[in-house]
Amino acid sequence: MDAALHFSLCIMSSFTTFMFTMLLKVMVALSGT
Repeated sequence: MDAALHFSLCIMSSFTTFMFTMLLKVMVALSGT
C-alpha cells in the first residue's frame, strides 16, 4: 500500500513538474514574439 502510494505520488509530482515546465516554455515563447 505504502509503495503504491509513494509510486503514485512520484508520478503525479513528475507529471506536474513537466506540465509546469511546458507551460513556462509556452509563456516565454508567446512573450518572445
